[in-house]
Amino acid sequence: MSKKQMTVGVLSKLGPDGSNPFAAIIDHGVKVTQVCSWEVARWTPATAKRVVTNAKKGGIRVNSMWAGYSGRVAWNFIDGPSTLGLVPPETRAQRVKDLKKGADFAEMIGAPAIVTHCGFIPENWDSPLYQPTLDAIGEVAEYCRKKGLEFWFETGQETPVTLLRTIEDLGMPNLGINFDTANVILYGKGNPLDALDVFGKYVKCLHAKDGLYPTNGRQLGKEVPVGEGKSQYEKLIPKLYEMGFKGDLIIEREITGEQQTKDIVKTIVYLNKLIDKAAAKAPAKKAAPKAAAKPAPKAKAAAVKAPAKAVKAPAKKAAAKPAPKAKAPAKKAAPAKPAPKAAAVKAPAKAVKAPAKKAAAKPAPKAPAKKA
Repeated sequence: MSKKQMTVGVLSKLGPDGSNPFAAIIDHGVKVTQVCSWEVARWTPATAKRVVTNAKKGGIRVNSMWAGYSGRVAWNFIDGPSTLGLVPPETRAQRVKDLKKGADFAEMIGAPAIVTHCGFIPENWDSPLYQPTLDAIGEVAEYCRKKGLEFWFETGQETPVTLLRTIEDLGMPNLGINFDTANVILYGKGNPLDALDVFGKYVKCLHAKDGLYPTNGRQLGKEVPVGEGKSQYEKLIPKLYEMGFKGDLIIEREITGEQQTKDIVKTIVYLNKLIDKAAAKAPAKKAAPKAAAKPAPKAKAAAVKAPAKAVKAPAKKAAAKPAPKAKAPAKKAAPAKPAPKAAAVKAPAKAVKAPAKKAAAKPAPKAPAKKA
């Protein structure tokens, strides 16, 4: 049986003091969660202790802390750009402080990362809002890094390319992406499959969520149960396997009541079936190319290289040895200055060559001339 490399979990929310944020997800039979909270005042050591205690009792692993921030937020295309994330100058400084508190809380509960919406990050690199936003994100991310935490961008309000550029411009080792597949659709910024081609290597976790594209220029698209929207999980999960993704799929259903529970239960079953199917196929595809690819290049490389070197080596040595030996005596004989001997050797050589040429040339014409 093939090993799974993805785990399905459910989002949990930090409720009133004393409540167990994991009670609902334990009923669903999952063992991993992302803790979400927008109420900065609740991020206290006392609350953290309760979270840790409840997680241990339920056998729950907290994969990250989704940290909100203070101030007004509007989830639409009209007021969203001026109210969300670290882009608006009026609330930026306070929100940097809020997110640092979120990092403190994440550290206290043992979460390895914090997640947040950074806002409508400008697509235009020359925008006067871009660099200050980048600096604010960098300040929070550096604070996380010093604590041994990662900083994950929640997708949605920026295009995939803009998010990629932001990560590249920051150039920090602890940055990642919490890929909300529905948000990319709800904000009309792209589609999940193509987005993976752009920033897939930075994806650390998924919000398993689905939705429909906007139908007007003021309001976001509509969230729907997973499998009923445009996220295409039947294609998305196999693609994640091909890319080597080994994170969690955290189900987020942004409604309340009985219908939310029904949708979550249905989604757990749906996602696990897709994961099992992808897990069964993935190893077989990877094993065949690896086994065939390794022997072929090694055998050829050894056969071609060994004889080539063996032939060249002796050829070079044989040609190299006679040449220096012939030149060496010639050079030594000339400077030795036994003038008479050198002259005596060279003279006969010239004398022999000269008469040979003259004898061949003179006798032929002269003999007949004299006899006649």
